Amino acid sequence: MGLFDKPVVDCGICGREIGKKEKRTATDDEKYVCNSCFEKATLTQSILTRGTLEDIEKLIEANEFRENQIEKLHEFKPTLNVHALHVNEDSRQWYIGEDPSMYLYVFADEPVPQIYKLDDIIDIQVLLNGSYSSETLTNESNTSSKLKRALIGGALGGSTGAIIGAMTAPTSSASVITTTHEYDLVIFFESSVFVSKCGNELIPREMESALRKLLKVKSPSQCELIDSTPSSADEIRKYKELLDDGIITQEDFDAKKKQLLGL
Repeated sequence: MGLFDKPVVDCGICGREIGKKEKRTATDDEKYVCNSCFEKATLTQSILTRGTLEDIEKLIEANEFRENQIEKLHEFKPTLNVHALHVNEDSRQWYIGEDPSMYLYVFADEPVPQIYKLDDIIDIQVLLNGSYSSETLTNESNTSSKLKRALIGGALGGSTGAIIGAMTAPTSSASVITTTHEYDLVIFFESSVFVSKCGNELIPREMESALRKLLKVKSPSQCELIDSTPSSADEIRKYKELLDDGIITQEDFDAKKKQLLGL
């Protein structure tokens, strides 16, 4: 055996003999994995601690499943695209997501979108997910940079800087609060719910409209109640009203919403 030769061992994954000059990885449970199998485990992992042989086997299995899902997306030929919504009208299938190639590297930590059937959709709703506010300072001459410079000058210059800052700051300023609402596209199936976080309201509304046209589903205001049992969407609206009235807290609402959506 040469000075830098390693013992000949079998790969714990594929069973292949690893030559004495071949690269291998030792697992935490004192097994060995050939370089080919280890690369399969690290396909979507930028950093991978060795772990046990079972850990590496699970990663390989998960990556193979992921590659299979991405391949299905590559084979999917959409005839209609509305933002992130992709539909094949001939096969009546759809998915919401980015270009399939993005899920190999750019979105390696994100779940691969699943392909669904249009005819499995029971209902579609656009629901308010939450709101947040941001505050900006404005003045008559719209020179907010002067105000920022004055504040920095005060911080760096001590009491003198603070006085100079106060003297050079705009004499008239106002605080403007902007409220942004975030919306989800929620699609109901017989026994599960699909939720896509969309941000502003326009995007989910346009995707909802496209799906409703394909399904020939009327909007909620046009639909007659077929069943007296309230839907998840109705229940969420009821709890949102309780939140707005201050009867329940935001935490209570979020917990109930997750329960109703099965998240």
